[in-house]
Amino acid sequence: IQGIIDKLLEEAKGIANSNFCCNHSKYTVGAALLTKEGKVYKGFNVENDGIQSICAERTAFVKALSEGNKEFECIVVVGKAQDAPKFVKTLPCGYCRQFMSEYVKEDFLVYVYDEENNLCDIGSSTRVLVDINNGNIEECDEVIYLIEPSIIKLNKIWKIIIRKDNVFIKG
Repeated sequence: IQGIIDKLLEEAKGIANSNFCCNHSKYTVGAALLTKEGKVYKGFNVENDGIQSICAERTAFVKALSEGNKEFECIVVVGKAQDAPKFVKTLPCGYCRQFMSEYVKEDFLVYVYDEENNLCDIGSSTRVLVDINNGNIEECDEVIYLIEPSIIKLNKIWKIIIRKDNVFIKG
């Protein structure tokens, strides 16, 4: 399976590097979604002046769903500042997590990548589900801040707190 994941990583990096639709945030995200049948759908974030921008993950899912695909294996997500040479860990936003959770099964995996620590699996769909009501936030394992592209004009920054068993999103 590592060979498949490596191929998805290269596909995600390639589409992120070709992104010409991230003029507002200057942050490019690429995603490569693998179906259970072995087909790959790629997407990048598409921004506009309104609040209806779309993230790379949802772009890939919408392409796959619109072609009749309903069963998914995993997704690889990469991101970086448009002019930066290296990719950094970029997690799916809360909206994408909710969107994906409606179309995947429990064995679906989400992989993120940064060039310092390489590829890491952030878990199955059960961890992708957004849960803001459980757990003690003080006991978090990792805190990551990211800008939600669909509301970039409002300068909304989401705080994603990753614990061993849950993902918490706070605005």
